[in-house]
Amino acid sequence: QAAFFTAATLWFALLVVGAAGKWSNVHHALMAAAMVWMTVGHGHHHAAPSVLVAAYFGLATAGWLALSRRADRPVVALAHALMTAGMSAMLIVPQLP
Repeated sequence: QAAFFTAATLWFALLVVGAAGKWSNVHHALMAAAMVWMTVGHGHHHAAPSVLVAAYFGLATAGWLALSRRADRPVVALAHALMTAGMSAMLIVPQLP
């Protein structure tokens, strides 16, 4: 899993640097990097970075939801919103008492 998500992180990072550098590529690179963080951390995440990244994904969920209202393919934006909300939850739940 760590190798796969590391490769995915690098792929999306290369897209960011290349001509296709757009917010969704940055977002997907961050999501893949968060998966590496969770996989390598074996569930023992450091609270501050996890909460910070979870907050970003919470805000990004709102962004995807807003985009779904005006996108030409709203189902795709809604799918991204659900995936992003799930990522936020996976980061924040281990921090709860």
